Amino acid sequence: HHFEVQETWDWYQDWHLCLYVDDLDLILDRLMRDGVPVVARSVYSFYVEVPSGITFQFLGSKMDLVWTEEFNFCRYTDGNGTETGPLQPQVIGDLPATPPDFPEIVPGHSSFFSTQPLAAFNFTLAHTSAEPYNTSGIFQDTHRYGDGTCADLQWLQFPNFQLHFIQQFHKHEGSKSVAWTEGFLTALHGDLSQLDAYMDYRVAFEVHDLPRVVVHLEMHHVPYLTLKDSVLIQVPGGIILEISRAG
Repeated sequence: HHFEVQETWDWYQDWHLCLYVDDLDLILDRLMRDGVPVVARSVYSFYVEVPSGITFQFLGSKMDLVWTEEFNFCRYTDGNGTETGPLQPQVIGDLPATPPDFPEIVPGHSSFFSTQPLAAFNFTLAHTSAEPYNTSGIFQDTHRYGDGTCADLQWLQFPNFQLHFIQQFHKHEGSKSVAWTEGFLTALHGDLSQLDAYMDYRVAFEVHDLPRVVVHLEMHHVPYLTLKDSVLIQVPGGIILEISRAG
């Protein structure tokens, strides 16, 4: 990742957790004071790297402190960025003399890079309570050309949360491709007979009737790993979801 240059979006940044706060400037104030670089995209959204290599997205309804631009799935990136002259300073607003109080933050969605987004979408649709998200209009507006033209975005909706599976056609991948990483994770997880360290990177959902979930998984021959009060399942591409007993 190179968050210090706007033109270096890489496909791995699509594996991120999105957090929502109404006024993004309340978060950006702290980051800008500390000199932490961010990548801003779309109307009221930015991304920041958490040590080490973890990406968080912050989404909101107001952002005046830094400049932003629309998602551009058709732009090729090579990991270096292109500098043709002095860069526009990221801060375009004024920092108040005293940092504002830190706001409440709630989760919004989790996004995953994927070379097989439709397979991941269909698996999750079949084995969770997710529903297809209505993407009418967004591929002509906030996420232009994400309809398979320059990227393939598959979105699922849960109550107050979403999952996104994203295949980029033009973004930098680094020395190890996303396909290689998916193969590595899938082989490592295997038949889910035992925990591995990479399973710690997962999204968890709660249900009131966990035994019913287990019956469904067994009926459809879906491998799962039983933990104390939850089960883990593997979405195509090596993605791990946890289904946990509520309470």
